[in-house]
Amino acid sequence: MQKEISAIEHIKVLYLEDDQVIKRLVSDTLKNHINQFMVANNGEEGLALFRTFKPDLVITDLRMPKVSGIEFIQEIRKEYPHLPIIVTSGVSDVETFMKSIELKVDKYIMKPFAPEEIISAIQMFSRHVMASHFCNSDSDFSKMPAEFVTQFLTTVRNFISSYYKETFGKGASRIVTQIDGRKIQVTLHEPFSSYEHTLAKKVYDPAFVNGIRKNAIEHLGPEMSRRLSYLCGLELRLGSVFVDCEGHVERITFDIS
Repeated sequence: MQKEISAIEHIKVLYLEDDQVIKRLVSDTLKNHINQFMVANNGEEGLALFRTFKPDLVITDLRMPKVSGIEFIQEIRKEYPHLPIIVTSGVSDVETFMKSIELKVDKYIMKPFAPEEIISAIQMFSRHVMASHFCNSDSDFSKMPAEFVTQFLTTVRNFISSYYKETFGKGASRIVTQIDGRKIQVTLHEPFSSYEHTLAKKVYDPAFVNGIRKNAIEHLGPEMSRRLSYLCGLELRLGSVFVDCEGHVERITFDIS
């Protein structure tokens, strides 16, 4: 299983809770993991903070005074249909639960819960939140947190390694991943099988083997891009393919849409 890209401390979190004891426990836990978070006592305060703070992720109770959690979610869903929302509630009635599902709540945590469950839930969305920041900006990865970039490249490298073994029956001896603006470059050393080397040296011109290999990779491009996009939380598309059987190297790039 691919490790999640984690940059949790860089995510802005808005937390809504009217129970003072629970709010203090969760807030203390968030303080140890999140650099920027705000706390509201009810949905009315939450809406005011939401508009000024502009969080990446919301955690909210459902039953609160003045403006309920459901009403709060309804309001922010009008403008932010894809914002990750985590609900923490002891409410067990079917009607309220179904309403939260209709509003596309991303995760539901039933009370009582351990504060660490909140961190685990945020961790689930951290990769996609950071990827969203990248996609919605004109900047490149140089502006992203170093931890995100490192884990992103590790995820790409691990996927390419396993995909090549699964597809070609042999992996590369070494894989180097780099980022250039909005392109991801993957260089594979010694990815060719002994059979391919034999064909290049004794049977066919190396250019012929290179061409066959390149066509195969381009044919697999849509599937490879789809699976890698899912893992990374970015829309990726196979770009260029360079194959050099004699030089024992292969280089592919993915464009970030």
